[in-house]
Amino acid sequence: MPKRNSAKGELKELEKAPVYMVPLRLIGVSDRPEPGAKPKLFVNQRSASSFTEESLASLRQSIRTDELLKQLVVRPKGKGYELIAGERRFRVLSGLVENDVFCFHSKLARPAKWRVNAVVCYRNESFATVVKQTGDEVQIAFLDEAEEPTGDIVTVSADLLLPTARASKLYAKVECKVVENCSDERALRINMAENQEHQSLTPLEQIEAVERLVAMGIKQMDIKYMLSTNITWVCQTANFRKELPPAAFQKLLNREMRRNVAVDVMGFDAKHRDRLYAEMLQAEADETAAKLHALQLEEEAVEDEVDILTEAAKDDPKAAKKVTTAKKKLAAAKEKKKQAEKTAGQLQQGHLQTAANNLGISPKKAKMLPRKQLVAMIAQLDDILSEEEAIYEPESEEEIPREELNLVRAVADAILHGKNDPMCIIRKFHDWGDCDCCDTETEADTEEVEVDEVDVDEQDAPLVEESDEYDIDADIDNFDVYAEEEYDDSMDDVDNWE
Repeated sequence: MPKRNSAKGELKELEKAPVYMVPLRLIGVSDRPEPGAKPKLFVNQRSASSFTEESLASLRQSIRTDELLKQLVVRPKGKGYELIAGERRFRVLSGLVENDVFCFHSKLARPAKWRVNAVVCYRNESFATVVKQTGDEVQIAFLDEAEEPTGDIVTVSADLLLPTARASKLYAKVECKVVENCSDERALRINMAENQEHQSLTPLEQIEAVERLVAMGIKQMDIKYMLSTNITWVCQTANFRKELPPAAFQKLLNREMRRNVAVDVMGFDAKHRDRLYAEMLQAEADETAAKLHALQLEEEAVEDEVDILTEAAKDDPKAAKKVTTAKKKLAAAKEKKKQAEKTAGQLQQGHLQTAANNLGISPKKAKMLPRKQLVAMIAQLDDILSEEEAIYEPESEEEIPREELNLVRAVADAILHGKNDPMCIIRKFHDWGDCDCCDTETEADTEEVEVDEVDVDEQDAPLVEESDEYDIDADIDNFDVYAEEEYDDSMDDVDNWE
């Protein structure tokens, strides 16, 4: 199987793509299939409903005052181009050109003297018309978003003004990275990588993307490559809708339950999940009520302290400093209460554990030990076996036969290296030499080694919030590879990111 780029690798390859000035009118967006229609391999993973006026407003202002800072990504298609990444930017640019508003661009020349009625950009923040210029000072009249005068007139330094031009002139052609000979699969991978790099997809967008590919009959191992992620993430995402109780699924979509908690809920038997979720809600409600009650008492106590100190400060000016300190303490207490109210309803791992304990149920399967824990376990066994003296079990203080420890080590080593033949373990334990199967590298072994040797930073699972270690019980083809996931939930506020 040919090697496929990871998300980071795809972005590095994208950097090498040539940049051309492409007519905006020749760029098209792949149509999203209607509900019930035959699914398509490549569409923008972000839902059309996410492009609201509110979500585009800040980007529109950014492009108008700071120009387009990041190119669109397109591929040749027919007599034009198809957009791969940058639909928010494309929609905003199309609107600016349609309304033909004034925009700043760094390629525009600054005049030696501003002409009267010229439209200028003031400090990359707002637009105005020039009333008059006297020496190095310019009198300007501000404009609103519809480019109508607001009535505000000020005199500013000429150095704070920037030149503008109509959008139809500036963006008739736009800078685009053009990806030649780009298949639907690669276009999908680039789109996912760009979204992951710039602004997280919502849980619903992630789920719908995977469900669409599954509905097309694509095996999940292939989806793993298409989305530059790992098989565990794909399997979990494909099962959320059908495995979670409906209310819990909606909680996940609303981001009121973290992904790792939803994964752990699916680790319990299906017949227990409704009761488990109801118990989780009760555990969260009880915890939140207790927390808010304690914070309310704390706030009231600090308020009383402020009142007492304020009264004392009337007779003792030196007590004024204590009043200031107490007021800061009161503000902190109110902020803590505000944050607690804000996070009310959020289901956490502790609520799941409390619910499971209250119901007396356990996950249907044990957790899979990640590679680093297996390696640590083998190292610990090696340390124990290196001791020449007798080895005792700490609780019972019974002596442990070395043969048992050697067998445990052989089993752990077999799991680590993907050996599934018990005879291999026996031969290893007795030092009888490897059997024929031990010398044959299976396809599964090769796949596991590839996953294990990848640096954690190179595993680009889209929008996974925490490491999910449960082996989800699902009838999925090729569900034989497990990899730890690591995801940074932070988002950088950078203009013009999709």
